[in-house]
Amino acid sequence: MHWIGQNTLPFYLLHIIVLEALQLGLLGFHFPYTNIVLIDAPMLFFSAFTLSAVIIYALKKVPYVNQLIG
Repeated sequence: MHWIGQNTLPFYLLHIIVLEALQLGLLGFHFPYTNIVLIDAPMLFFSAFTLSAVIIYALKKVPYVNQLIG
């Protein structure tokens, strides 16, 4: 929880890119929509959050990029 709190700005900046990539199929697959909001919204949230967290964690390991994104 503390790590998420420290990385709110990178999450904010990256989540829209991840959402667009999921919707356009840029990651090699299209996000499966069921037209049921109670299923689609949590699935989209957890997948976007997880992908954003993995990308941020990986970028934080690169020394100069770590200073750039905080």
